[in-house]
Amino acid sequence: YAHVGNTLHVGCVELPVILVAGPVLVDWGISHSHVVCQKNNDIGVGGASCSTGEKEYEKYKNFKNNFLKIKPYISDMASAYASSDLIISRSGALTCSEITICNKPSILIPLPFSAGNHQLKNAEALNRAGACEILLEKELSNFNSIHKIIQILRNKKKLELMQKNCKKISKPEAAMKIVDQVMMLIKWTLKK
Repeated sequence: YAHVGNTLHVGCVELPVILVAGPVLVDWGISHSHVVCQKNNDIGVGGASCSTGEKEYEKYKNFKNNFLKIKPYISDMASAYASSDLIISRSGALTCSEITICNKPSILIPLPFSAGNHQLKNAEALNRAGACEILLEKELSNFNSIHKIIQILRNKKKLELMQKNCKKISKPEAAMKIVDQVMMLIKWTLKK
């Protein structure tokens, strides 16, 4: 098989790819993504990639199979996002920014004990814009989480709509605007 664009090619068939990003989600990703990939050939999931973090890699490195790729760390997130059709991740501010800038459909799993519950608020903002689906951590232990992934992957129109909505709300120029404002403040301060 080979990655070409956003899909995995097996022979002449294009299959979608899932990225499970974040060490905290690795147990869930490993135990469930192979079920999605192997038991649901009717939707033709090509595979899943999981990043474990350096500390956990030794524990999980032998779980690799034809459908699942385990990596200790993904140093090139842009390529990982680009080769994925669906991203399953936490919902920190940087992750949400990256997902929307890359126009990627996602299922966000907010960290339940984040400061001020900001990850849930981030995920809810994207969800209100139609750019993601939300799974709460307490929902991960049941098979509804797998059902939600399968529903999204089966619904090409929903995937396309989530992509369009990501593009609508993304702010690729945000970093430059912040730098410009900081530089203006520095210049203003130096003039005094």
